[in-house]
Amino acid sequence: MWRETFASLLHYDDSAEVGQLDVATLVVWGDEDAITDRPATDALARSMRNSKLLVYEGIGHTPHWEDPVRFAQGTTDEIIVGNGDSELLVAPVHVQESRRGVVQFPAGGDWIDYWTGKVYRGGTGSAVNAPLDRVPIFVKAGSIIPMGPEIHYVDEKPADPLTLDIYPSAKSSYTLYEDDGMSNGYQNGQFARTPMACSALGPDLVVDVSAAQGDYQGKLARRTYLLKINRPAGTPASVSRNGATVTRENSREAFESAAEGWFNDQAGATVWVKFSTPTAVSAKVILHGVGIR
Repeated sequence: MWRETFASLLHYDDSAEVGQLDVATLVVWGDEDAITDRPATDALARSMRNSKLLVYEGIGHTPHWEDPVRFAQGTTDEIIVGNGDSELLVAPVHVQESRRGVVQFPAGGDWIDYWTGKVYRGGTGSAVNAPLDRVPIFVKAGSIIPMGPEIHYVDEKPADPLTLDIYPSAKSSYTLYEDDGMSNGYQNGQFARTPMACSALGPDLVVDVSAAQGDYQGKLARRTYLLKINRPAGTPASVSRNGATVTRENSREAFESAAEGWFNDQAGATVWVKFSTPTAVSAKVILHGVGIR
């Protein structure tokens, strides 16, 4: 069980506060039969393992000066993955047979339970449930989390479609880094960065995906994006991309089969937007008349 083996996942290094931690393993480690939300669990672990989740920047080689994994300040068992506007807090309860634990939420923003959507204020502590089927994981409000398609090993196929799991809060940004994932070309400048931003400061919610900057062998000329906007207060009056109206789909099935469109998932408290665009072209998506809870 992961509670009994948590310590073995941490490998200390004298040169750093935390050495290597396979957070993806930590997410899925446990009683396989008890995991009730396997798709969500697999998706999060896949993003962590294969997209270098929340590292500055994302897919391919991890820049050596960036260590995205560290203990939360003042703790020895809460792990922060990422930096800046986009961070995850992984808070395993590593006491055998325990089903609850107290989590200290870092100051500087709200934290959202990845599994339930419950919001916790930063700078506070709270007892949280820790059932056998999932590790307590919290997303910093404002985070933009890239999630690639299902793969069996790194670089099996391109990150297309690319899902952006967005937790809007005021204004936040993220930069996706990509290279070929195999050669040392990135050391000679063969990589690309795609700046992304989300603004929820006014009556509309705006997501900007800028044109990719840079080049490398195998860079995608075109990509499909899936925007997952979490916790909207209501249904958008309309959705547009670069000034053109995006078609609303009335069911999940219709949305999944459409090449482009948007869908309001009331049960999941999310709005989904799908579009395809050349990676050399910027995209501005606006959810008109929608606030954030």
